[in-house]
Amino acid sequence: MRKLALVGAVLCLGLAGCDSATVDSDSGNDTSVAPLSREKTSEESTTSSSESASRSASSSQEPSESKDDSKDSAEPRNGSGSANSPEDRGAREISEIPSAQLPKEEAAYLDSLKDAGVNVNGVEDQLLGAGQGACGEDEITIPAVAGQLIEQQRSDKDFDELTKLLQDNARSALC
Repeated sequence: MRKLALVGAVLCLGLAGCDSATVDSDSGNDTSVAPLSREKTSEESTTSSSESASRSASSSQEPSESKDDSKDSAEPRNGSGSANSPEDRGAREISEIPSAQLPKEEAAYLDSLKDAGVNVNGVEDQLLGAGQGACGEDEITIPAVAGQLIEQQRSDKDFDELTKLLQDNARSALC
């Protein structure tokens, strides 16, 4: 019984010693983040960008810096850089998603399908993907897309005619 009590006491002391192995945050080295400033008006931003441009021009003319100047230059300046540099802005509500301009080949492919009587509105990406698949040895995608276009009543052509139209136009415009 004494051995069991001794083993229990040793284990308790061993576990108590492990308690101080954890990291405590009482070191006093608290860090803080500087608050973000509000977005400037356009008049203020042009003033600050012209000031920063004149600061950068004057600093490039003076190659030697004192210790005080080097300490100031290490801190980030608001509005520093060129007037054309991108800046962070807050979130803004948009009314519609901007559309990307299609390359000439892709636009020509879609136009040729429109001219042949296929309604391509809303399925442009699928048609372009299928058309690019026709450039390789993909013989499945074009017939599948042709079947979908017929079922969605986007074309009044029969299956074989629409499949041939998609393949021929894709190979001439995209490949």
